[in-house]
Amino acid sequence: MTSVQRVASRFFQKYAYRGKFFMPRPSYLPPQVRDTPPMTPEGTDLAIWSWEENRSGVPVYTAIAFVAKANKPLWYYNYRNEAQRA
Repeated sequence: MTSVQRVASRFFQKYAYRGKFFMPRPSYLPPQVRDTPPMTPEGTDLAIWSWEENRSGVPVYTAIAFVAKANKPLWYYNYRNEAQRA
């Protein structure tokens, strides 16, 4: 087994479930919000993160939501302004 095959095998063991690849929740979040606690609306099991980033000098307002302990986001949207995101 070559070193590339060994690394691929370890990667697949870590991020595969029953032969299906999945990405862990933190991989969907940018580094600046990974350590911040999510917003959790009362009475729900949602975890919502929101942040602002500049793309080519244009501010982009982004939000992402996960349900319970899911690794795949329920939704992931970019908004034109902060009012739309709220």
